[in-house]
Amino acid sequence: MVQPVAPQGVGQTAIAVARFRAAETRRPDRLFADPLAEQFVAAAPPIRRGAGGRGAGWRGLLRYLRPGNLAHYRAMPHFIAVRTRFFDDFVRTAAQTCDQVVILAAGLDTRAFRLDLPDRTRVFEIDLPEVLAFKQGVVAREGTKPAAGRTQVPIDLREDWPSALVEAGFQPGRPTAWTAEGLLVYLTEADCEQLIGRISGLSAPGSRLALGHQDRSTVARQKANPLAGAAQTLYKSGLSERPDVWLGRHGWQATARRAADYGADYGRPLNADVGQGWLVTAERP
Repeated sequence: MVQPVAPQGVGQTAIAVARFRAAETRRPDRLFADPLAEQFVAAAPPIRRGAGGRGAGWRGLLRYLRPGNLAHYRAMPHFIAVRTRFFDDFVRTAAQTCDQVVILAAGLDTRAFRLDLPDRTRVFEIDLPEVLAFKQGVVAREGTKPAAGRTQVPIDLREDWPSALVEAGFQPGRPTAWTAEGLLVYLTEADCEQLIGRISGLSAPGSRLALGHQDRSTVARQKANPLAGAAQTLYKSGLSERPDVWLGRHGWQATARRAADYGADYGRPLNADVGQGWLVTAERP
């Protein structure tokens, strides 16, 4: 069988998240189990850090080990674990009343394979063609079958993805559960406005939405860090208002909590460095 080709650019962030999910799956106190994550990691080449101080010899290593940076990198696996569990819980609950689930910027998401969803559920995964091709290559090689109906929609979210989604079988008149996990920071504020407008236009009453959000000040601080990781260097923008207020302007009834609050719920405390991110649920009345 042909070796799957790992995605590059922003697609590399999906590999990084898979590494965190694979590590969490090996923990005896894991918040979720994602067996495919290990296979994605094994199929991808090691991430090589660039020059300019990031991983450049022992001097670069010493800079990474500064207390503030070390705390951040030690905290990230816990944040990803909490975030993943949050979206798992959302999808399980939302699928009881929404028979369509749309995963925006799906990356290496495996919820169609590992969550116990109703038989009627149809999961649509939207992401860049190269990301979904890599994912499907690994899934096919492993012979893993989805537990729910699953359709891939290979397209850039900055293009006309609503038309592609409808062509793939999505029915706008039916309640839908939407997820936008780790997505908004890679879009400009104008792109975010366009995204939520399109989601809203496709959402029948009773639809639900979950998303992650960072304050603009947090994004700016992370981008300014000279030792920012590959993901942070690709950040575009945070939002300039609270996410529940932002969604309210677009006709959604939203509840926003800090990631640290969910970490406390799950017994996985998050420090202030990563715990200030928002995790949001909303419903279309």
